Order: sequence, then structure tokens, then C-alpha cells
Amino acid sequence: MHTVGVEKMHISIVVILLVVIVTKHSNGYRNYVIRQMEQNLNDLKKMKWCEGNVQAKTGVTYVRWGRNTCAGDATLVYNGFMAGKHFASGGDGANILCLPKDPEWKRYANGLNHLTSRIFGLEMDILHNNQAFGSSSNAKNMPCAVCKTSGRSAVLMVPGRMTCHSGWHKEFSGYLVAQASQTGRTATEYICADENLESVPGGDRDDNEAVLYPVEVGGCATLKCPPYKKGRELTCAVCSQ
Repeated sequence: MHTVGVEKMHISIVVILLVVIVTKHSNGYRNYVIRQMEQNLNDLKKMKWCEGNVQAKTGVTYVRWGRNTCAGDATLVYNGFMAGKHFASGGDGANILCLPKDPEWKRYANGLNHLTSRIFGLEMDILHNNQAFGSSSNAKNMPCAVCKTSGRSAVLMVPGRMTCHSGWHKEFSGYLVAQASQTGRTATEYICADENLESVPGGDRDDNEAVLYPVEVGGCATLKCPPYKKGRELTCAVCSQ
């Protein structure tokens, strides 16, 4: 219900109650109740602003992989560095993280220790005839931005699309990326990297620790072709509602 309609309804109720009070009670009691109801009405009017503030504070977060800033009307929570497992590690976490630029430490032991999980800065490799992103992004360490939408309650990554479905708002679009499909590589999640990649300053040494690659359609035996086509790089879009 709109706040203007709510306010009018509240005023109508107050007027009706005032008429009842005036006709049934003594002057002293009527004046007391009227003052109380006026105070209650003022409180109800203030609630309109509270509702607006609550709406302004609602929203959902998402990560814009490969960029330092947010798109559109989204606000930046923090930006940092894309990080993940070593490409040849048999353990560690499979998901990709956005590590902030200002880490905080508690209890720790300097130096690498036995039987711990490890995380590395992540680079993007665009090799051979791959058309996603462009060759200028090859072997570059990638940044990330954690973004918050305003007034929306759901966020969704849609693989294979550059646009969002009806009723959804596009936050950004790009290409689907993950670990390479090769023996000796270990799995990562699929994420949507922004089509206009940025890189971490100084992060172009091709260290080959944590690495992601564009995802292409591998075959058509079980995936419907068309509309899909073997060998094509898959796009993606991050949408909110």
C-alpha cells in the first residue's frame, strides 16, 4: 500500500474516533484523548519515513569478477583481488573468492605449514584462437568488486546469455570462466567474468598458480545443438530483481 493512501486512511480513522469521543465523554477526558491521538497520528506520519529508510537499505550483493568498480546504480562494498586454488592442487576450496585489499590478521604462524589449505592470486589465461576478452588480458591477475544493489531482493547468474529475462535488471555481462578441461587440473566453480576485464597493477608475470579460462561448448551428444554450437565461448549475465 502506498504511504499516501496509508496516511489518508489513518487520518480518516482519527476523525471518526474523535467524533465518537466528543459525543460521549466529558470535556477533560475528551481533551486528554485528543492529545493522545494527535501524538499517535504524528507517530504514524513518521513511520512513512522509516519505511522509506528500510527500503533504501534493502538489497542483495554480488561479485563483479574482473573489475574494480560496480556498474549502474550498484554501490561498492569493497574491491580486491580474485583468488583461488592452485590449478594442480588436489585439495583446497573449489570456489573463487574476492579477497579485500586490507586484510586483518589474528593468530597466525609465519611460513608455509604442513597440511593447510592454500589460496593464490588468480590470473586469466586466454590462449590460442580463443575470442573471449581479447589477447590483452592474457596471463593478467584479476581484480574483483563486491557490489550491493538498491531495493532488489534477488540476484542470479545466467549462463549463455548477454541480456536478462523480462522483469530482471542487468548488473553486468561477460563470459563464463572456470578451470581448463585437462588431465592434471582440478575443478573450480563456473563464474561470470566481466567482458571488459581490468587487471591488478604489476600482476602480469604469468605465474600459473590459480588460473581460469573461458568456457566453450564441449560437445553436442547430450547438450542440445542448436541452439548451442560446439566450440563456441559461452557468455553470461548477472541479473537482479
